[in-house]
Amino acid sequence: ADVTQTVHALIWSLGFRPYFEHLSVLALVLSAIVHDVGHDGRNNTFHMNLQDDLALTYNDRSVLENYHASVALKLVAVEPEANILDCLQRDQFVQVRREII
Repeated sequence: ADVTQTVHALIWSLGFRPYFEHLSVLALVLSAIVHDVGHDGRNNTFHMNLQDDLALTYNDRSVLENYHASVALKLVAVEPEANILDCLQRDQFVQVRREII
């Protein structure tokens, strides 16, 4: 919640909103909301040193960040009631997804 609150404050309270397109604001807020979804309490270095499934899946590159984005986007893809992006046109969805990743 702290990341989401910080993003909200930066965009609306501190005046950063004019610097972002509407879809970028959506991607930024969604990224903040899901930034730690499924977090296991460990850090990237732990996973990379262990060479566990996450580290291997994401090739030691922003392991947890890629994992969080993947979990959130898979949820949107398989759970219709969670798909808050279904109202977007295909090109808009691609843009938001790319920015989340």
